[in-house]
Amino acid sequence: MPVSDAFLQKNFNVDSIEILNKLFHQAEQELGPKPAGSKITRVKTGTDFSDEEDDAHQSLVTPSSFLKIDGLPGILMLASGEHKILGTGTSARVKLAIDKHGTLYAIKIFLPPKSIIQKQQIQNIQEEHRKLHELQIAPGASFFSQKKFRVKLYSVQHYLGHPIDSFLQDNPHLNFKTRMHLAIALCIKLHQLHTGGLPQAHTPYVHFDLKPQNITIQLGKEHFISIHLVDFGSARPLVILGEDDVIPEQMGSLIYLPVDAIQMVDKGMIQERARAFQRAQGMCPCDLIGLKRILNFHRELLVYYPQACSIFREADIVLLSPAIQALLSTLEVNTTAADESALFIAAALANELCSVTEKHDLTTLKANPQLQQSLLDALAPPALSEELASEHYLGQFTHA
Repeated sequence: MPVSDAFLQKNFNVDSIEILNKLFHQAEQELGPKPAGSKITRVKTGTDFSDEEDDAHQSLVTPSSFLKIDGLPGILMLASGEHKILGTGTSARVKLAIDKHGTLYAIKIFLPPKSIIQKQQIQNIQEEHRKLHELQIAPGASFFSQKKFRVKLYSVQHYLGHPIDSFLQDNPHLNFKTRMHLAIALCIKLHQLHTGGLPQAHTPYVHFDLKPQNITIQLGKEHFISIHLVDFGSARPLVILGEDDVIPEQMGSLIYLPVDAIQMVDKGMIQERARAFQRAQGMCPCDLIGLKRILNFHRELLVYYPQACSIFREADIVLLSPAIQALLSTLEVNTTAADESALFIAAALANELCSVTEKHDLTTLKANPQLQQSLLDALAPPALSEELASEHYLGQFTHA
């Protein structure tokens, strides 16, 4: 579906789809014979929004940069507006981009510390793309370029929305019911990953790097919300661990690993304790700890990560029953039972929305997957209010 003129203006400094098409036609002529990684740098007006050197030979004057990539769609325009950066990590950042047809992409740009691309880094990205193809989530491609002794590695994937932490920070006054629907949608998406229930996927996976930056939100027609999981670099097929199986050193962001809050003080031991938890409890409970911290990030944990946000605020948590508050607590990670699932957590939250006479106790609910599914089936698709789904917010979070 074509993007709106308002979206183009906000994110690419282009006034209409017609102007976008003209710019792409000129960019194709200039970049056509050049190798992947070649770029037409946007004209800067004041603050430096680009980390690229200007190409002295370019003839096209453009409000947003163009990048030639290896394979289809061939050439992309990089966003230059307020929300051009979708995410930033220790070794890469993710930018919003668009092709000439109006399809949006996320480009992960790696900046290796050395001028030579590390072979392991390329293998890691290729492995992530293999997982994406297997899960039918957002198949992508990767390539690297070298210019003036500067090497970059690019990973191109279809756009699946903006990180949910940005959405929550920009909308601090979301009501309790909307936050409940966001939480339930996230739980269901994780359950699909754990059970091989994603479209065309038959292999259950564990994400192993759940955090708000790796969850995206899209708004579509009639203000419906779609939740997506992204960044599958740490993901692995779900298996029952044997005594001799090796657990990788790095399992994700420290603050979301299955470690008690009081044990966060000793950062050097966090990875070791997280691996011990996985060995004792299994693979899925590791994701469930991350999920619960995304839903309810305790004040005690803010000492170690003050920038963290969660779907539920303190004012929302007090509206939940004591049983649900205990279920979402991760101050002591061993309270997460091995027989819990993301589906059960979703159903438990849905149960909170029922009238007093229709509610079920959690013990009955946990033992009855059919009851869990029936509670979720009765929910309407998650949607935002008319006010939140105005053009301003649609422009930030979706092109539909």
